[in-house]
Amino acid sequence: EREHFAELAKELEVPILLVEIQSPEHVIKERMDARVAKDKSVSDADFEVYEFLKERFERPTRALPRVVIDGTLDTSLQMDTILAKLFSLF
Repeated sequence: EREHFAELAKELEVPILLVEIQSPEHVIKERMDARVAKDKSVSDADFEVYEFLKERFERPTRALPRVVIDGTLDTSLQMDTILAKLFSLF
């Protein structure tokens, strides 16, 4: 599906940016477990779903612009990094 979006972006002459969030697996599990325990999740996904998807993850086959952020930090604090990379594509 990623390839479809890359082709569409090229056709529409708009930039595309992959945002990769990297976190240690124990952090992901802790956060997902806490979210499920609070029963306030907007998602039905639990750690089992994460593991299922992790096994099927495919790295991009095409060199696309991307930014990698640290998932252990507050994402809102990293928006400047994401936006700077995005704006550099124009």
